[in-house]
Amino acid sequence: MALAGETGHEVTPDRTQRMLATLAIAPGRRSRFERLGGAMLGGTDGAEVRRWGDDMLVAFDGRLDNTDELRRTLGSGAVTAMNLVALAYRRWGEDFLDPLVGDFACAVWDGGLRRLFFGCDAMGARPLHYWMGAERLLFASEPRGLLALPEVPRVMNERWVAERLALLPMLDEATAYRDIRRIPPGHVAVVEGGTVHLHRYWRPETLTPLRLAGPAEYAEAVRASLDQAVACRLPPTGLVGANLSAGLDSGSIVSLAARRLAAEGRRLTAFTAVPDPGFSGYVPPGAIADEGPLAAEVARAYPNIDHVRIPNLNGDRITAFDRFNAGLERPVMTTGGMAWGANLFAEARGRGVTVLLNGDGGNMSISHDGLTLLPTLLRQGRLIDLVTEMLALHRHGVWGWRGMVNLVVGPFLPAWLRRWLFLVFRRGNGQSLADFSPLSPRLAGELGIDGQIRRSGGNLFQAARHDSLAGRLAAILRNDHGMAWAGVRRMYGIERCAPALDRRVVELCLRIPDDQFLHHGETRALIRRAMDGILPNTVRLVRSRGLQNADWTLGLATSRAEYAREVAWMERSDLARHCLDVPRLRRLVDEWPDGGWHRDEVIRAYQLVLARGVAAARFLRRFDQGNE
Repeated sequence: MALAGETGHEVTPDRTQRMLATLAIAPGRRSRFERLGGAMLGGTDGAEVRRWGDDMLVAFDGRLDNTDELRRTLGSGAVTAMNLVALAYRRWGEDFLDPLVGDFACAVWDGGLRRLFFGCDAMGARPLHYWMGAERLLFASEPRGLLALPEVPRVMNERWVAERLALLPMLDEATAYRDIRRIPPGHVAVVEGGTVHLHRYWRPETLTPLRLAGPAEYAEAVRASLDQAVACRLPPTGLVGANLSAGLDSGSIVSLAARRLAAEGRRLTAFTAVPDPGFSGYVPPGAIADEGPLAAEVARAYPNIDHVRIPNLNGDRITAFDRFNAGLERPVMTTGGMAWGANLFAEARGRGVTVLLNGDGGNMSISHDGLTLLPTLLRQGRLIDLVTEMLALHRHGVWGWRGMVNLVVGPFLPAWLRRWLFLVFRRGNGQSLADFSPLSPRLAGELGIDGQIRRSGGNLFQAARHDSLAGRLAAILRNDHGMAWAGVRRMYGIERCAPALDRRVVELCLRIPDDQFLHHGETRALIRRAMDGILPNTVRLVRSRGLQNADWTLGLATSRAEYAREVAWMERSDLARHCLDVPRLRRLVDEWPDGGWHRDEVIRAYQLVLARGVAAARFLRRFDQGNE
């Protein structure tokens, strides 16, 4: 499940073998590599490498989902993904990845042109990274493969770390390592004559709007597309697992998977994270702290589902930070859900699950709330339709007038005015960097990150809400899914799959008009219609949202001493003091609250700032070993 290779002067197997040995997960599985001219391609853990013809090498890792379509288009009976990739390159050249659908990474060496092409699928489900030196280019699925070689320096990318601490989206090539670059989703790198240029092949902004006869036809299209995406990710044998919350995304995916597996006489194990048995804390109005009962409704609807509830038993958080930082090769930012995620993955592994379905990306594809319709109606001058939709939303009781006015006019206001209104009315978090980030104010100023936050007007995606496609794409692509899933494979031996991020599903949903997602005041209306008769109504029609990690205070309460030790290390470390707001983190540890953990300012300070700061500090130790 990993690729590595090189091109340049004096190509030998040594470097590729060393990278593959570092990338390998399965013990005893032999790595393969091939050399042709000035290139060496290799693969391990099931990744394929093959010479094709006299002048081409092909390496492939992952899964192709449209093989039948490709065979028809290419006029070939080729069976393997390797041959289809080679034929696609012969037909389409630099754009050869565009017709391919699936979760994959691949590389092609054209010996005749002396060009190397390597890239990943449209969603970036399989990662690829590279390093360019004076005499050669090296590439590997994960940074650890490149760092196994002495010529690749382990130097921190200060700007990248600062941007992650500020929760800015990952939309370019940068990584945590200064000299290592990644291939962004939907791109292919072209290497020729000692230079690299990126070619963007996936261009969803060119999609044309879809016009169908009515709501029923849109619902059927989404249901069929999602069902196809689920089917592509079910292994032919073995135990299949799935994350199951009280939400629409995971419930829909689990229901469709259960139906397909039942037809084959197979079972599905669904895992639901629930609060610690000792939790009795504050739950915001309209939130669901324990998603177990609603998830159980889905499990009861399908007799072949085995439902497992995973309590959020909090353990050594520092050890957990270290493990996830190492697996993902970046600092953990979602510290709140890390404990229950670790427990869930460990339970799934213990039960023999090798494929775990999840609902990642669904809120921007299948269950888009449709609220981007409101500023669109204003921009189009459809004021009667706008007022009608706002009145319907208000009747449903989900949105108050102040929030809806912000949704309607906020995207069109100057950033300074949006920010002022956020401050005056205290709408949401994120009015300033200090509200959610442990980043050093000095470093934020030097790099211009605080200015970027200010220019956003308090919401990095608010300005894009008047452009539904741009805003949703930014949300889908802002995270590095490939490295997140690669980390889980490495830590737990589990393949995570996200049917809602299937390219065909995403493209379909981006083409559907917003008035199908927001319909007569009903948000997420399209997935509710699509799952009628498949997802139990007790889940399909619920409007409350699950509150993941509701019991976060129980774990934090036992972590004060650990956090204090970490802050003491930060105070001794020049690097930590440079990157983090260490004085503030010290105050948070020293002024530990006796109560009031449900207050917004306490949640932001301890769940967001302090926990993230400690997780980031554990990552910084990779680059600063002189202050232990």
